[in-house]
Order: sequence, then C-alpha cells, then structure tokens
Amino acid sequence: MPDAERSAPRLMDGLRKRVPEWAIWTALGATLAGIVTQRMWTAVAWPRVGDLLFLALAALLAGALIARLARIRLPTALLLAWLAALTWFVGPPAVAATALLAAAAFNIGCWLVPEMPFRPPVAMAVGLLVIAGIGGWLLPLPIHYPVVWIVVLLAPVLLRIANDFPEHVAGAGELRPRVGRDRRAAVGQGERVALRPEAHRAGLDHLSRVGLGTAGPPKKRS
Repeated sequence: MPDAERSAPRLMDGLRKRVPEWAIWTALGATLAGIVTQRMWTAVAWPRVGDLLFLALAALLAGALIARLARIRLPTALLLAWLAALTWFVGPPAVAATALLAAAAFNIGCWLVPEMPFRPPVAMAVGLLVIAGIGGWLLPLPIHYPVVWIVVLLAPVLLRIANDFPEHVAGAGELRPRVGRDRRAAVGQGERVALRPEAHRAGLDHLSRVGLGTAGPPKKRS
C-alpha cells in the first residue's frame, strides 16, 4: 500500500504531462453536453437513488458506531457493516461464493500482472476477465455444477498457498532463533544488572530507610 500511495502522485503527474489540461476539460464538457442533450435524468430511477442514499447513510452510521466500539478505522468498520448487510440480504452461501470468486480472480491475476502501481485491483480485474473468458467458452458443455466451480476456483487459491507456504515457514524458522537470541540477551542483561554489588547496596540502603521512616528514592552510588 505505501508503494501504491507513493506511485499515485507520479502517475497523475505523468498524465498531466502527456495530456494537455484543455483536453481534460473538453472531455468533461462533452460528457455534460451528452447528459443534457440526451436528457439522461429522465432515465434515472429516483426512488432507487433515495434507497441507495438511505443505505449509504445507515452504513455510515453503523460503521462509525463499530469503529468507536471496536477501536478500528472507519473504512474497516464500513467494510464489516456492508458485509453484514450483504449476508443478511442475500445469505451466507452467496457471500461465500462471491468471496471465493474474488480470491480465485485475485490469485490468477497476481500470476499474470507484474509489479506495478495499483497492482491488486488490476490483478483482480485481469483474473475476472480470465475466468469470464474461459467460462464463456465452456458454456455449451454440461460441466457447470456448483461442485465443479468450487473445485476450479479453489485450485488457484490452494496453489498460491502451497507456493507461498515454504517461504513463510522459512521466514518463521529464521525469525525464531533471532527472537530466542534477543530474549536470552535480555535475560542475561537483567541478571548482570541484578548481580552488581552497587545495586544490592542501594537496595539495602532503601530498605533501611523504609524501616526508619525516612524512605526516599534510592540514591545511585558512583
């Protein structure tokens, strides 16, 4: 994510250098002219717009409440709110199927898309195009059953996990000795500090002052 955030300004700067500013405003004006001349507002289902605005406001309020109670960021809370609403309206099987399709498309796209700015959304779009293209060519065949699609969509996900698992295991294996060395070093340092004679003398002096009622912070001895 930080690389994508840093690359976004560079992408916009490159776009401004290649495309004159007048061309951008001309495209915007042509879009507005097309909306006006074709009277596009007559085709808008305004009751549905009101419903969508109501749902957006309700999701925003629910997300703000979740973010405050769970102490998480608002985008994450909005994602949870919309996920809960989607599960309620369409049911868990449809949500699970969509999640499986998205995971398969993302993993397929990651194999095809090289490192670049905004790689995750591009990989998702490319993966969906591959799945749609292959599925479209195979529509005449009697193979489109839920079990078949589950197996086919699970395949790229499991292959990606199997491909990355050794790297994660190796990374964990390298990290474990390092953590052990750091822990042993910290314990050894604590033992050396506790065994210093001046530390014991300072502790005994402090205990004696406590017994005499003149306790203060233990003084350091040079």
